[in-house]
Amino acid sequence: MEAEWEKRVSNLLKGELKKRGVIYAQLVDRLAAIGIDEKEANINDLAPSFALSLR
Repeated sequence: MEAEWEKRVSNLLKGELKKRGVIYAQLVDRLAAIGIDEKEANINDLAPSFALSLR
């Protein structure tokens, strides 16, 4: 069940980024603008981590 949830969240994040035409590097810049220091390499892991933090 957990893996299914993580996959759904990951797909949702990727879909929303694609719909808005935002690439990972741009997401990193936008996060930095609001004080969140994140590396582009870590963005791929963002969705599963986010899903776990929701619990």
